[in-house]
Amino acid sequence: MKFFHEVSRVLKKGGYLCWTDIRTSKGLKLTLEYAENSKLKLISPLTKINKQILRGIKKTSSRYELLLERAPFWIRIFGNNFRKVFAPNREKLENGEHLYMLGCWQKS
Repeated sequence: MKFFHEVSRVLKKGGYLCWTDIRTSKGLKLTLEYAENSKLKLISPLTKINKQILRGIKKTSSRYELLLERAPFWIRIFGNNFRKVFAPNREKLENGEHLYMLGCWQKS
């Protein structure tokens, strides 16, 4: 993955990369391989943060729901489309198909 090679290129020795992203379990394995091949050492355990992300989505979604309730009718009829935009893949986060991960690497 070009991302980790570029990070390794621009970080000075001992520099840190704090990372968070969404992955499938297969994608996460590839990410770890790419990072390792880029001479980055994982210095903290990878942490799954699905619950925290879902809590944030719920909080944000409730604000959007209030905005939709006050919106003109012609906007409210597209409410389901707006929900897909501001909370994509929520079901996959809830059922664990997608993993939102947090980690920290150091350049060796």
